[in-house]
Amino acid sequence: MERVLSRWAILAAAVIAAIILLSIAAVFLCGALYLYLVSLAVTPALAALLVGLATITAVGLIILAVAIMSRHGAVGGVGGRTVCEGRGPAGQINDVAENLGSLAARELASMAQAHPYRAFVLALLGGLAVGHSPELRQMLNKRPQN
Repeated sequence: MERVLSRWAILAAAVIAAIILLSIAAVFLCGALYLYLVSLAVTPALAALLVGLATITAVGLIILAVAIMSRHGAVGGVGGRTVCEGRGPAGQINDVAENLGSLAARELASMAQAHPYRAFVLALLGGLAVGHSPELRQMLNKRPQN
């Protein structure tokens, strides 16, 4: 049990470090967009306004997505499910994986609501990664075989 807890602690530290680094990257990305707009002969005030509006729009879209996901989770959640006794080990593992996935989704939704700017940065970088990598898009488009 102690081994599992130490792994979770290492994972939590890595996630926190990644969030901090992604936040710094987002600041630099917004700064680069600002400087690019200024280099296109846009006044600095207008460039700052456009960068701010783009950021607020993206944050609003993320908050809307989280609100829709949390509303959907409240209606069709897995909260009261129990594991069937007649199932084999594979069925029980699937139930545990499903419950862990549901718990992770709820935790991520609450974190996104508590920290909308960090959620924006993560969604932006995830979207950039998926948009830039055809292999990643293919992997995400694959349907599980049942």
